[in-house]
Amino acid sequence: MIALAAVIIPLTFAVLHAGDSLTWAYARFRVSWLLTTGLLIRAAVVVLGHLGGPE
Repeated sequence: MIALAAVIIPLTFAVLHAGDSLTWAYARFRVSWLLTTGLLIRAAVVVLGHLGGPE
């Protein structure tokens, strides 16, 4: 997981700080969408873990 973050975080900053061409704008949109979706899924997993699953 840490190795994945070590790759994604620099890539994210590179995309976010890139030029404003249409390709980069789309890439920024995709990266931000994927990061937001990933964070929401992670938050849901944490919340469900704290609520306790079926025992």
